[in-house]
Amino acid sequence: MASPGLREGVADGRLPRAGIVAAAASLWTMRRQVLTYFLLTVPLILFLLLIVVYPLGYAFDISLHDVTIQNLHGAPPFVWFDNYWEVLTDGAFLDALGFSLKFMLIVTPIEVAFGLGLAVLVNSFRSPAGRAVSVALIMLPFMVSPVLIAVMYRLMLNGFIGTISYYLNAFHIPISPLSPQSVVYTLMAIDILQMTPFPFLILYGGLQSIDQQLYEAAAIDGAGPLTIFGRITLPLLRQYLIVAALVRGLEAFVVFEIIYALTGGGPGTLTTSLSMFIYNAAFKAGNMGHENAASFLLLLVLVVPSIAAVYFLNRNAAQPS
Repeated sequence: MASPGLREGVADGRLPRAGIVAAAASLWTMRRQVLTYFLLTVPLILFLLLIVVYPLGYAFDISLHDVTIQNLHGAPPFVWFDNYWEVLTDGAFLDALGFSLKFMLIVTPIEVAFGLGLAVLVNSFRSPAGRAVSVALIMLPFMVSPVLIAVMYRLMLNGFIGTISYYLNAFHIPISPLSPQSVVYTLMAIDILQMTPFPFLILYGGLQSIDQQLYEAAAIDGAGPLTIFGRITLPLLRQYLIVAALVRGLEAFVVFEIIYALTGGGPGTLTTSLSMFIYNAAFKAGNMGHENAASFLLLLVLVVPSIAAVYFLNRNAAQPS
């Protein structure tokens, strides 16, 4: 329905009736589009509320109560933030935090560096078929389940029937991969061998997006391979490197599958990551309050670098090239 001002304009001849009809049709079209967008987004909003907001709220409520397996369906006492304080002052939690940080800080730069080297190598192949075959072979370990990889290495590293242990003994190499002195680095090596294809894939895609004319112009100007790599390739791959390092760093920080299947967090608690600590608190100790408090502390640890990385990427994207 037209507004009073529009009706007055029509009455005194200042606005033609055709213009009013067009304006009303445009307004109705706009309202219909807004209604359509709203109806299309409602299912997504409800889905997010169902699978994200409600579970987070329920888990946070549990973290504020002294919930155990015994009183899970009863009326557990409300303890405020005591669970958080007990987790933060728990030596096992601090040890798990230290292991997760060490694991992440060592494997992430190695995987990104290896992935970058493989990406540059494969990108230098002139044959499209050679590139396709190389990418498929490099991605094979990443396609296998981490639990299956861990079980496979558990057999290969067995002191009695393992092939790796056999050759170590045959060549008189005094290393026991699953000993307390070596097991942490064994886990890191397995993670590097399996997960390096992920940063490789991201960085290889980044290399494919670089204009080849830049390399041709640099070669004409007499730039060498190292100069081209440092002045052209690395700057243009900066955002890809950040994404690869962020994703792999977060995944390495919450590593669980290979530890669960290969060492179970042992010997003792030597290879207990934060994810293993949370698993043990929930399913072995049966302390759901501690488990949810530790989970929220882990979430806070993961959110901070994620927000910083997204802010950095958005700021770089907004800058003129």
